[in-house]
Amino acid sequence: MKTLQHTPQYLNWQRIKASLLLGLAPALTVTPLQLQAQEGPQLEEITVTARQISENLQDVPVAVSVFSEEQIERTFAQNLKDFGAYAPNVSIGTVPGFNAASIAIRGVSTGDIPASFEPAVTIAVDGFYLGHYQASLLDMFDIQQIEMLRGPQGTLFGKNTIGGVGNVTTKRPSGEFGVQGKVRAGNEGRLDVMGAIDIPIMQDTLSARIAIQQFDFDGFYENTYNGSDAGGQDLQSARVKLLWTPNDSFEALLTYENIDDKSDTPMVINTTTSDDPNGYYGGDAFYAVYPGRGAGGPANRPLGDPFKTGLVPPREHIPLSILGAPDTEGHEEDTNGLYLNVNWDIFGGTLTSITGYREVNSDYYNDYFGEPLAVYATVRVVDRETWSQEFRFAQQATDNLNYVVGFYYQDNQYDYENYTSLGPDHPGTLGGAWGPEGLPLYGDGSQDAEAYAVFAEGNYNVTDALRVTLGVRYSDEEKDFDLLPLGVPEEGRGVANDSWDDVTYRAGIDYALGDNMMAYFTYATGFKSGGFNEQAGSTIGAETPYDPEEADSFELGLKSDLFDNTLRLNLAAFYVEYTD
Repeated sequence: MKTLQHTPQYLNWQRIKASLLLGLAPALTVTPLQLQAQEGPQLEEITVTARQISENLQDVPVAVSVFSEEQIERTFAQNLKDFGAYAPNVSIGTVPGFNAASIAIRGVSTGDIPASFEPAVTIAVDGFYLGHYQASLLDMFDIQQIEMLRGPQGTLFGKNTIGGVGNVTTKRPSGEFGVQGKVRAGNEGRLDVMGAIDIPIMQDTLSARIAIQQFDFDGFYENTYNGSDAGGQDLQSARVKLLWTPNDSFEALLTYENIDDKSDTPMVINTTTSDDPNGYYGGDAFYAVYPGRGAGGPANRPLGDPFKTGLVPPREHIPLSILGAPDTEGHEEDTNGLYLNVNWDIFGGTLTSITGYREVNSDYYNDYFGEPLAVYATVRVVDRETWSQEFRFAQQATDNLNYVVGFYYQDNQYDYENYTSLGPDHPGTLGGAWGPEGLPLYGDGSQDAEAYAVFAEGNYNVTDALRVTLGVRYSDEEKDFDLLPLGVPEEGRGVANDSWDDVTYRAGIDYALGDNMMAYFTYATGFKSGGFNEQAGSTIGAETPYDPEEADSFELGLKSDLFDNTLRLNLAAFYVEYTD
């Protein structure tokens, strides 16, 4: 049998010795033009926070692709996945069989869903690190700016950034009354409604912003099991922000978010045809053993139609009923988050505090066969809680020196259950030891991961043209893990504890070749935490940790605004060595 699924690649088990690429980002794809009456069309200045301070993009010796609110609107992007085509060396997709983001930057990614796996590219939303690809495929409404930082960001952003960082900023309350709305409609029942309102509460002191959205879509596929639509979307979300600015030197931004996603299971398409000699069990020979028995029967086969699939509901998988699996027919995620961002101008600098809590409760149903037969299916239940606290202090210490120092702490916990059904239509159930009801398999696990880090980075102007950058970060993480592997009796539960630490660096030099051109060279290291394998099939496997990954990156770049500030040409060549 052939299915349109990709085999996940585990970077934990391989070593990429080196890669060398050249990224060219034309101005028309990254920078809008701003009309100026006297000077003619000019490139506007773009402000980024790639080094945890606000700077002009062209002054930052980091490879960054930036998408403003205007550009996001022009792309008609629905979620983060749509931006992989617009940034050099960046690919954004979904984990096969799941609605979770799979992000690769400069060839490095984590392409599987297990809750214990660490990402290679971190997504930060308003300074809060999501920590896992689960519920990270962000929708694009109410987004102010996206920055894709390419290459290891091991000093200021920390662990799990050996590929890079997706730095997302959402819209803040404006302090003035305003309403924004958007409706998107299409075929197959596509109807997306989005709206936002700015509400001034106390003039120049207290204001709010509320953004809501509803996505509905029937799906492009037909489920041949019962003739229903498949592959659809049903998502509601809301974000509420409250901004308090009692004076010019202090601000506090409180944010609450909720995402209620009851979308369909991502489709598995079986491309086996009736005369395919290489099909599962030899094409028709497989179905010859099913004389009309089973959930849907061979009469309703998709027969290679790319818009038809056989999705058998979980209640038709007898082993899932035996195990008491949740009766969810899709991928359901309920996300709640509460975040507090505080900036206080004090001691000649800015003290920043970012406190965040996010919980994601999810039920995932997958039928991996793509035929109207109850052969192989799973229900995964994952409940995750993430709490983090970051303190940063940034200061322009002298005319020539600025720096950022900080502390970061994160506690990331999850509980996991896996209900798996083999049968009743699985070949092994036909007169075998499993019996006509199939084989029920159960596994569960949990993890509590605590991480903390201290970091510092500074920039010193040696001359008006020459600047050096030095940064360092110490990271420490400990994980308590337990796992009952799928189908293993309770006495085979594995329990383990381990910890890892690392020191990452950044050293760079940049030189102004003129008013609108800068060349730079950077050496940076990155660290991806070690951990445990939720997919382990034995007690020994569950208790055996995998090693951390480290990256050593060398980057040579040029940033330039040419032809009277009408063309922006940014180049980056890099060499990265990854080890585990």
